[in-house]
Amino acid sequence: MKKMLSGLLCFAMLFSMAACTSATGTNDTSESQSGEAEISQTEQNGDTITVTDMKGTVEIPANPQRIVDTSGSADELIILTSVEKVKINMDRPEEEELGEISVAQAKEYMEEGHFGKYNMYPKFRAAVEFLEKREGRSALITSFDKFDEALKGKTGTVIR
Repeated sequence: MKKMLSGLLCFAMLFSMAACTSATGTNDTSESQSGEAEISQTEQNGDTITVTDMKGTVEIPANPQRIVDTSGSADELIILTSVEKVKINMDRPEEEELGEISVAQAKEYMEEGHFGKYNMYPKFRAAVEFLEKREGRSALITSFDKFDEALKGKTGTVIR
């Protein structure tokens, strides 16, 4: 039993070493100005892409519907929701869609109670917190179906 377990362990180690050394793809290790390593290796294999960076290797869909940056180094926060643009004064004659607004305006609208506690308010609060952590950031709130247009600056609510 002990010999069989040892043999299995040796096979697993050899397989792991072979998998680590047989990378096919492009290898482009570079340092960004902030000193963080950028993506060092990518490989596309059918419906997935394997990405290797300084934190390790991960397999993602070739055409992902959602991507989340958990590093905290992103300059843009994108929140996809069910509306093309955020509105204030909902269901009133003075209802207004918001295009580009400042962080100060976003805070003012939250304080004035324009957003429901369980719908747009948490999205605005997250955007404001994201923007206040570092200069030069922006937040985009739009619907999934208008995402492409919003990236081109044609729609959506942008907070800067």
